[in-house]
Order: sequence, then structure tokens, then C-alpha cells
Amino acid sequence: MNTLEKRKEINRKLFVFYKMIAWDLLFYFAIVFLFLNNVKGFSASQIFFADAFYPLFRFILQVPLTILIDKLGKRNSLIIANSFVSLFLFTLLILNNLSTYILANFFCAIGYTIKVISEPNLLYDSLEDSNNKGISFSKIDGKGSSFYYYINAASIATSGFLFIINAYIPLIISLIITLLTIFISCLFKEIPSGETTSQVDHEPILIQTKIYIKDLMESFKHILKSDRLKSLIIFNSIFLGLICVMPTLTVSLFSYINMSSKNIGIVFAILSLVSGFSSGIAYKIHLKFRNRSLSVLSIFFSLSILFTGIAVYIQLPYVFALYFILVFLIIQNFVKGPFFSLFKQYLSNFSTSNMRVKIFSANSSIQYISQSILTFICSYLVAVFPAHIAHIFLGGVSTLVIIFILGYMKTRVGLPRE
Repeated sequence: MNTLEKRKEINRKLFVFYKMIAWDLLFYFAIVFLFLNNVKGFSASQIFFADAFYPLFRFILQVPLTILIDKLGKRNSLIIANSFVSLFLFTLLILNNLSTYILANFFCAIGYTIKVISEPNLLYDSLEDSNNKGISFSKIDGKGSSFYYYINAASIATSGFLFIINAYIPLIISLIITLLTIFISCLFKEIPSGETTSQVDHEPILIQTKIYIKDLMESFKHILKSDRLKSLIIFNSIFLGLICVMPTLTVSLFSYINMSSKNIGIVFAILSLVSGFSSGIAYKIHLKFRNRSLSVLSIFFSLSILFTGIAVYIQLPYVFALYFILVFLIIQNFVKGPFFSLFKQYLSNFSTSNMRVKIFSANSSIQYISQSILTFICSYLVAVFPAHIAHIFLGGVSTLVIIFILGYMKTRVGLPRE
């Protein structure tokens, strides 16, 4: 085994362990709203307002950080990315005003913008050259994802109990784990891509930025010419925006009905397991519903938001209201699990290999803008209305919008690709 093959083998073995603790923040999501609201004194509206800057920062940073990764390499970029995620958590622990929280979101945006580009590319570069490279990638990446879901469920359940003991403990543990991911990132080996360095890579950063932006504009033009790509990307920007705002809105609702942090942690742990299970049967869902997969998933998701708010609004007895809320949340998280892989599959099916990277990049840009706008809207909703009314409004409007988009998609998606 030569040196390059040894480097690849080291990366493959490390990647599963790395992804199971580094894919997303552990000990975080079930308690962060409570931490910011109860400990730091921010209102729900302020939290949504600051969170809206996160996707906006990712949109702004996408091009310069892509160039940075090309310059520094994927391993070094991962070290920097996880360092910024650690800085984000440290800033949360010491913040005392809204401006600092927005700055923390800037650090988080840098970290995760780099991570989502560097992580899959580092793994792909570390695979043995063969016709089954895609299958090997799915197996290793899927194994790490599967372990993450189980660890995340345990961490979420535990974070609720730890929050009762001391509100800072879950975030401190999350920070320690991110520091561990920095150490693991240092153990990865840089793998040459094997491709000839292009003339673009030798240009000054300003010139490279102009070239990247030009390529992005070309992909937008390509999307505008394709009705099916327009349909899919518009759908994704709306639906993914809903998925992203719901965790914070859900905890806001739990806080409104006075659910304890312990029980919030248990509920989110169950929901994480549901998402993990449904993501594992994404292909079966595709076989079941075929071209109607996105339609079925999105309608169930938006209606479950609406009915969650109604369950509180009609003032059912607490136990019954809680039962229906849990049922609707399970539906949401069952839908969320397979959506990401199914959407990537459909978007890939409707694009050629030479345009695929540009189209995914343009899709990300539109997605970030949409997510930011929707989060600002939620900031207004929770400032004016109670959490359950915000659910009813968001669920009702999103259902109508999704029905309209699905009607537009009906004659444009599912046909032989252009």
C-alpha cells in the first residue's frame, strides 16, 4: 500500500467517527431557545430576528469561502470551520446583547458554509478509484449520519435534564465536543484531487471572485430557461425555509404552554429518532409515491403546522392538546428525514453533469435568501401573536402557497428530462 492509499484509508476510517459528532451541534437544539429566552433575556421575536442573519451571512460568504477552500485545501479548511463553530458556541456563553448574538451567527455561518463544502469532498477524494465510488460514499456517509441521529437523540434528551441543573452545562458540553472535532480534523490527511490545476486557481482572489460570480449568473440563466428546475428550486426554497424555522417555533410553543425543559428534551429526542428512521427509508418512500413524493411530504408538513396551532387554540385539556401536538410533530419530522436526499436526487436527475455543481450552488443561494426572509417573517409573527397563532398563520399560508407551487410543478416535473 503506497502513501496515498494509506492517507485515504486513514480518512475513511476517521470520517465515520467525525461525522457522528460533527454533522451538527449536539446538546444544543432542544435548549438553545430556552437558554436565550430564560437566561439571556431575549424575546422570541429577537431570537428569530438574529437567526435570520445566519442564512443571509451564508449567502454572502458562499463565494469567498469556496475560493478559500480551494486555496487552503479541504483538511485545513475543516480545521478552520470547526474552530469557528467552537467560537460561535463560546460567544453564546458570554453574549449579553442582540448584536453579539448576530455576530455569533456570523461565526456559525462561516463554520457551516465551509463544512458543507469540505466534508463531502474530503470523503470523496479519499475513496478508492472504482466504478462503485458513489456507492462507497453513500455507505460511509450514511453510516456516520445514522450514528449521529442516535447520538443526537440521546444528547437532546440529556440536555433537558442538564438544563434544569445548570442552563450553561449543555452548551459547555457542546463546546467541548466541537473542540474534539477540531482535533479530529487535524488527523485527516490532505488528498490531492488528481485534477490539473486550472488557470483560474492562479488568478488573484478578486479575479477568482468575479469568475465564480459569473458562473453563478450563468447557472441562474440556465435555471430560468428550464421550467422543471425553476419549479423544483422554488419549491425547495419555500419548503426548506419552513423546515429550518420550525425547531425554534416549536420550542416557542412549548414555552408558551409551560412545558419543562426536561420534557422538551425528551420530545426532541423522540423526533430525532423519527427523522433518523424516515431518512433510512427515503428510497422506499420514493418507490411508494414516485412523482407525488414531494407533493405528499410537503402537504403533510404544512398541514401539521396548522393543526399544531389549532390544537392549542381550541383549548383542549392539556393532556389531549399535548397528544395531538406530538402526533403533528412526529409527522413533521418523519417528512423532514427523507426530504433532503429525495430533493437532491430529483435535482440531480434534471441536470447534466457539467451543470450540476453550478445548479446546486445557485439553489443554495436562493435557499439562503428564502430562509432569511421567512425567519424575519417569523420574527414579526411571534412579536405580534402568541406562538400558537403564529403556527396557525404560518401553517395556513404555507399550505396555500405549497398547493399553488405544486399546481405549477404538475405539468413541469416528472416528464423526460430536458
